[in-house]
Amino acid sequence: MDFRDERNSLYCRLQFGVSKPTHSSSHVPSDFFYGEIKDAATGASRSVVTGSWIDQVNFDGKRYWDACSCPAPAPLEACTDSEALPTDSRFRQDILCLREGLIEEAQDWKLELDAVQRRDR
Repeated sequence: MDFRDERNSLYCRLQFGVSKPTHSSSHVPSDFFYGEIKDAATGASRSVVTGSWIDQVNFDGKRYWDACSCPAPAPLEACTDSEALPTDSRFRQDILCLREGLIEEAQDWKLELDAVQRRDR
């Protein structure tokens, strides 16, 4: 996966399933990654990034993010219909029809939604 920072003339190619450029992917879990941040003009290495996308990110051997040290997420609180965004799933036409007991109409709306989602791919 390639990242570019045009403003600072830097780039980084992350390799997944490796912990160092010399290790093959068969020796390392697939969530591990390795990359070098390089100067785009000279190709000189500025920093080495390593870690695992599921639990840690290190730059030059220093840990910058660790999933275990992240604070617990705030508890979810239900919001009222008047506070919800118009795109909230509770306002889907098929769901509204289902609540009213209009099974066939709900199925038609669901099929329409499926068709829209397929076109968006």
